[in-house]
Amino acid sequence: MLRFTGERSDIPQLMAASDVIVQCSTYDDPFPGVVLEAMAMGKVVVATKAGGVPKQIRHGEDGLLFRMGDAAELAQHVNEVLADPALKQKLGHAAVKNLACRFNFEKFMNEFRRLYETLAAGDSQQHRRSAPAGLGRLDLAAVTVERIANQ
Repeated sequence: MLRFTGERSDIPQLMAASDVIVQCSTYDDPFPGVVLEAMAMGKVVVATKAGGVPKQIRHGEDGLLFRMGDAAELAQHVNEVLADPALKQKLGHAAVKNLACRFNFEKFMNEFRRLYETLAAGDSQQHRRSAPAGLGRLDLAAVTVERIANQ
């Protein structure tokens, strides 16, 4: 059953009682927290293949992605999970495992520490030279974080 609940204060309980968590942004959300929250709970996430979501979810491995605005593909993925308890279990377990490996707090803090050390050491000039013209400090930091994350 699909329910539109409006604003609620008991979101963790609702998520815990759900079989599938759907994240269907109509814009390029850079890093939706609901995806990570659901993965941490071992829930299967069916999400829009846009913004930062494809970096959070690996399609078919720890969740399912659909093209923005494609209601038929969204419905197909939700129905696949609901019809196949083994798939639901496989994706849910992989979500917890992959979340712990890729998005843990310690790794996050180490990456930011490396970023700040790099910038403080004056290495920012190297990144600034290779970054597109017109980038400000925050944009430069984002470019640097992206490079560190991809190493």
